[in-house]
Amino acid sequence: MLRTLISFLDAGYSLGTCLNLLERLSKDVRISQLKRSLEDGHTLEEAFMRVEWDPLFLEYFIFFLRSGQLQEALRQALDILEMKKQLTRQLKKALAYPIALFVFAMLFTFFVSFFLLPQIELLYASFEQQTDAKVTLFFHILNGLPLVFCFSIGILAVYLSHLQSGLKKGNFRIVEQALKTPVTGPVLKEYFSLKFALYYKEAAKHSHRLAQTMDLLSKDLFQSDLVMVAYDLRQEIEKGLDLPQAIQKSIYFTNYFKQVFSLALYASSIDKQLTHYVESSIERIQTKVKRWTSRLVPLLYAFSLGTVVSIYLMIILPMMNLVSNL
Repeated sequence: MLRTLISFLDAGYSLGTCLNLLERLSKDVRISQLKRSLEDGHTLEEAFMRVEWDPLFLEYFIFFLRSGQLQEALRQALDILEMKKQLTRQLKKALAYPIALFVFAMLFTFFVSFFLLPQIELLYASFEQQTDAKVTLFFHILNGLPLVFCFSIGILAVYLSHLQSGLKKGNFRIVEQALKTPVTGPVLKEYFSLKFALYYKEAAKHSHRLAQTMDLLSKDLFQSDLVMVAYDLRQEIEKGLDLPQAIQKSIYFTNYFKQVFSLALYASSIDKQLTHYVESSIERIQTKVKRWTSRLVPLLYAFSLGTVVSIYLMIILPMMNLVSNL
């Protein structure tokens, strides 16, 4: 729908005419809401903010709109949104099998704990036999596995929710703590580096001086967690550092981004260099996910197989020997 709006604008139609045409062609209520907001006297930026769009699209669109034309802002924001959706699809595809294995392993532990073990305990009781210390300990371990799974998932969910809230509200303390952890730290640094590159290459088009570029970047950020990064960089610049030095010192960026940015400043086209960085970063993220999943899948197989073999050796086999001796 927005791609069609861009086509109409590129053809030379006014925004009002475009919205009238789209209102007839599309059943999307957001077109009518946008049209009414403009007719009520709201600015273009305010009108888009009053309509329910994807948060990532709106964040980038407002930034691009403040520094460019409407159709170009729409095109760039939609390109970024499409890039995010494509990356999300690829990550979901890569993670689908490991997640399915994890769910199977978790359900298997529930089956063992709540169905298999009670049946085995009844069988032991029917033969008036007592389990030895090793088997009793093994029973306790198997019964504890579902609790371990539930506790781990609960802790992870609470932590990620806490981190998401910190990013949304711009809580420096929460984000900086997450940046120092070995698991979330590298992920957040990739996230901030990629996002900063997308913003900076657009801001750099409208200013040839680094200080002016940072002023533009800080002023035009809209509901973005990148405000924390911009604030951190501004603080270092006010202490006397230039932007490359501030970026080198910042905890928000990967070492790869720091190297690319330093080289990009001396290149003929910083826009081209940062575009290449964005593309290569997406490829690096996909490679890292594939590498981690290639390690995780054998571990899940080993856990499931190890549990089955342990149950056979510690429970089933002794039970078969007990029955045969009767």
